[in-house]
Amino acid sequence: GAKKADVANDVAKGFCKLQDAEQQERIMGMRKPVAPKAKKEKSEASEPAEDAPPDDEPADEKPAKKAKKEKSAPKIDARYVAIRGRYFVRRVANDPEDGLDAGYEGPTKYANATGALVLSAEPPPSGAIRMRGIADPGTGQLFSPTLKPNNQTAKPSDDGVFKFKLSHASVDGLEMATGKVTLKIAEQKDSRGQPILVGKYEFHAKRPEEDLDSLWEEQIRCTRAPPATDDWPEHLFPDHPTTDEDIAGTMEDAMEE
Repeated sequence: GAKKADVANDVAKGFCKLQDAEQQERIMGMRKPVAPKAKKEKSEASEPAEDAPPDDEPADEKPAKKAKKEKSAPKIDARYVAIRGRYFVRRVANDPEDGLDAGYEGPTKYANATGALVLSAEPPPSGAIRMRGIADPGTGQLFSPTLKPNNQTAKPSDDGVFKFKLSHASVDGLEMATGKVTLKIAEQKDSRGQPILVGKYEFHAKRPEEDLDSLWEEQIRCTRAPPATDDWPEHLFPDHPTTDEDIAGTMEDAMEE
């Protein structure tokens, strides 16, 4: 009986076929009964939690699996923080460190300086520099480039040099207005015990209609502007903090954890 039932199953599945149709039909009647598949009961674990959001709930309303950590701004290098502020600039003919003695008396007013410099850390750190005599003949105004560190944290190079890029806002007819500034802290302090920055200013500008294609290269010394100065050229720095209080405020924001 068991063997006939197996043959019947094979015939039903098409594995074999009998030549005698009547015999095949009789054998088919001997197939093993197939037990119905038992339905799996849903376990309690598979039941949706009472507080689970329905499937049709918008994805943005479903709880996130992992909270993404917000990217924090890079921490400003402490050596840059130490030199932030307002400076009066003076051109020098040779290496700005040559003949620089402790107690150096720098200009205390813009009227006695050949330029002005702002270094702030309003994230990202930035600044600006203006040099007397370096002007756009098309507008009659001093070139007003923005000064940006070469890296996000304003970290100096291994030899202590801060490197900045100069970029100028777009002006009609001005085909080029770019440059760079390098600064480092001199070993000597000025007459008020403040750091002196020494370095080089380079700026290249092109304005064909005015037959301008000039590269300025200046050796510079920068001394802090006195907090009480009444001669700071605010009009030259409309997009940058121009008081010690404002600059200190940007530093506090930049140094927050």
